[in-house]
Amino acid sequence: MRFFYAAVLLLIPSLLLAEEISSFEQLLTHVKQGYASEQRINQQLLQHANKDLQQWQQLVKQTEVKLKQAENQAKNLRQQYDLNSSKLKQQAAELKNQLGDLENIYSNSRQAANHLHSILKSSLVSAEHPQLLPSLAAISNKALLTDRDLANLWHLYLEEMAATAKISTFDASLVNSSGQEELRKVVRIGPFSAASDGSFLKYLPGAGTLVELSRQPAATFRDAAEALQNDADLNPLSPIDPSRGKMLESLTQQADIQERVDQGGIIGKLILLLGVIGLLIVSERLLALLRFKIQIKRQQNNPVPGSNPLGQLMRTHQENQHLSSEQLQLKLDECLFSFAPRSRRGLTSLNIIATVTPLLGLLGTVTGMIDTFQSITLFGNGDPKIMSGGISQALVTTELGLAVSIPIILLHSHLSSRSNSLLHLLQKQVVDLIARQDSTKHA
Repeated sequence: MRFFYAAVLLLIPSLLLAEEISSFEQLLTHVKQGYASEQRINQQLLQHANKDLQQWQQLVKQTEVKLKQAENQAKNLRQQYDLNSSKLKQQAAELKNQLGDLENIYSNSRQAANHLHSILKSSLVSAEHPQLLPSLAAISNKALLTDRDLANLWHLYLEEMAATAKISTFDASLVNSSGQEELRKVVRIGPFSAASDGSFLKYLPGAGTLVELSRQPAATFRDAAEALQNDADLNPLSPIDPSRGKMLESLTQQADIQERVDQGGIIGKLILLLGVIGLLIVSERLLALLRFKIQIKRQQNNPVPGSNPLGQLMRTHQENQHLSSEQLQLKLDECLFSFAPRSRRGLTSLNIIATVTPLLGLLGTVTGMIDTFQSITLFGNGDPKIMSGGISQALVTTELGLAVSIPIILLHSHLSSRSNSLLHLLQKQVVDLIARQDSTKHA
């Protein structure tokens, strides 16, 4: 009865909205009709739910059947897999027994192919015979080698040895010093050197091409390479690089004279400037002393006094013959001493240059070492290239200072010897003039 009243209370708002209820009888009629309608709806829902349940039960049964079939199939596959694995192990053992020493032969052959491949990869032979590398790579990557593969490996070794032992000329595409690719005639001297039109080449393994060296060796070697390219039979002397390109490659790392001077900085250029000044002084002094010597030699055979140093002595002697020997000696010595500064002019400057240039070299050394230590302080000593600039300046300036000072010292000594020789010759002439004066007076 309680549930009935609850249902009535729930249905009252909807019924009131549908139509107006004037009495309890009408309310009861409407409640009965709603209940009957609800029963019909619930019955239909229950029928649909039972139908869906039956369908789901059928699907579950079908899925269980398929799952069982899949489990059986997986079990069969596992058994087949285990059986096949066992057969493979047996066959692998039988293959190993049947191969015997062939496995060692195959392993050694692959190692030999790899070894020859590594040699040819960086060899000049590959520039002429690029087809050798793919053939060797194919042999080294095979698990099982055939008789034909072994024969090919043997032929490749023979071809490499034959190419290494001869001088050959071939056409190849190379990169010139300007960075442009062009087709040229190349002469290859075994695995050691390659040249084209008198320029030596290097082989780049990564690009598989020849590149012209940016810096070439001496002209003698380039001429020999060009002559060899033109006619290999008529030129038995072949310029080779026994390091197989490393020595030629090192030429690109060496600095030329201009780079050495630039490494010396301002101090190095100042040393060279002093050296040039010293050479100019030496040249002028050599010419002057040679001229004086020629003039004196000529004056010795000429009784007429000239404008040369010996002629001035003879003129002084002629003008002062009336004087005594002592007074004449003083006049001649005065004339001789006036010539001495002219003969020794510039020697003091050469002495200064010879003394200063080593000191400037030492200054450059100290400056370069200071720069090196500053670089070490800022960047550490892990990278030698960071310190190379200061060390280069330190060594180059010392080298330039000694290179200028030593020749200047030798030339200074030579000029001083020549000047002393001329003065000694003139002193002998003074003695001869005094002796003549004395003999004339006694006669």
